[in-house]
Amino acid sequence: MQTKIVVICGSDRPASASLAIATYIRNLCAEHPAVERVEILDLNQEKIPLWDEGFWDNTPYWESIWRPISNLLKDGDGFIMVTPEWGGMVPPTLKNFLLLCEPSEIGHKPNLIVSCSSSRGGAQPIAELRTSGYKNNKLCHIPDHIHIQKVNEVIEEITSGKHDTYFAKRIDWSIRVLLSYAQAMKPMRQAEFLFDPTYEHGM
Repeated sequence: MQTKIVVICGSDRPASASLAIATYIRNLCAEHPAVERVEILDLNQEKIPLWDEGFWDNTPYWESIWRPISNLLKDGDGFIMVTPEWGGMVPPTLKNFLLLCEPSEIGHKPNLIVSCSSSRGGAQPIAELRTSGYKNNKLCHIPDHIHIQKVNEVIEEITSGKHDTYFAKRIDWSIRVLLSYAQAMKPMRQAEFLFDPTYEHGM
């Protein structure tokens, strides 16, 4: 079963460490025979506005901004969400993105969280994403995650071709876990009751 993966880079910064990690992960995914296609959704490039009620009303303004993103998300079978830690939190751009996402786009699809920190931090965004941001869109974070401390040192290792490092091996293993979830959950989404509008909001 072929799988389509979307790697979401949640940093607001151009040429960020998060984007370097996202690009590395995208390239690793592309090497797996089970992957049909893998693309990066760079939230810094997209410049998505803050949510407002016009989004619910499908105004032309929001339609032009969100429709290409929505189509990309709907086509994906699984996601890898790369987030930096800013002040112990997930960047506001990523939280805004999750507020805009709907079950028809990312619902009941697996997501691998990857958190990056230039120091010894980085754990808080993992806890934050597992606590909030999934309730109404019904994204499913898998139990495994990647926590990269001193990310610039790790980037230097993996981009220099050292594929036998701990993080290179661990990331590759986590990708395989995500792909297993993606393949297993694809048939499940054929059950129409999962998208019953009566219960479209999480409790």
